[in-house]
Amino acid sequence: MNIEQTILDEVGILALKGDFDSFVTDKFGGEIEGLTGLGISKVVLNLRFLRFINSTALGSLVKAKKTLQAKGGDMVIAKPSAFVRTVMDNLGLSDVIKVYDEEDQALGHFQCEKKKDGGVEVDGDNVLLFRFLDEEKDEILGGSFGVAKMTAIVEKGLTFLWDGGSRGDGPQEIPVHLFPAGTELHVKFRLPYYKKAYYFEVTCVTAKGKVTDQGEVQVNCEFKEMKIEDRKSIDEFVSEMRFLKKEIEAVTPNRSDD
Repeated sequence: MNIEQTILDEVGILALKGDFDSFVTDKFGGEIEGLTGLGISKVVLNLRFLRFINSTALGSLVKAKKTLQAKGGDMVIAKPSAFVRTVMDNLGLSDVIKVYDEEDQALGHFQCEKKKDGGVEVDGDNVLLFRFLDEEKDEILGGSFGVAKMTAIVEKGLTFLWDGGSRGDGPQEIPVHLFPAGTELHVKFRLPYYKKAYYFEVTCVTAKGKVTDQGEVQVNCEFKEMKIEDRKSIDEFVSEMRFLKKEIEAVTPNRSDD
């Protein structure tokens, strides 16, 4: 099991990925101990990509919650996978540990919110780098990559948002007409939930760009050229994500959190 830690204000967010069984309960306990050692007693567990959990691991969750409560904090769960949600519901553990459909809702349990887009923080999972293949347009970026945010990906293409970088008023200064239909881009991006530390490099052709209500340029791209193995990986990733979403939605219907 892999555990990714993020600290937001006074809340620790632990994203658990893989299989949580008896062999990794000490690792999980160490993460909780490390957070409390930093004075953090409020924890959100993001279990979206936790494929499996056994009874011993469930016991370690209850133990961690009690430890955090004893220090004046608490532990809640966000976005459990279909398997985890089913197990928790069947065993009644959902009545012991509060479960939220979204991470933002879980953070709200502690009166904590993620910072909105527009700050200096960049979500590394969504970063996309692009360059124009047209030399004149490429000069506008100074011969370097533009940094954008990938918002969606399908088998045939992707969508990203660009705020113009550090160019004053962003897209007001960088006209949206830089992205007419048929513009060719060289794009680099990661899919960290699929391949760790690997950059996909693709040539794309854009549909006509548009400016959003937030003043960013939204660009839809269709894949044109890429490695055969990268195309297979993207197809597999999209398929898996659709399956996960369907499974999660199947066990987390719309409901209000009391």
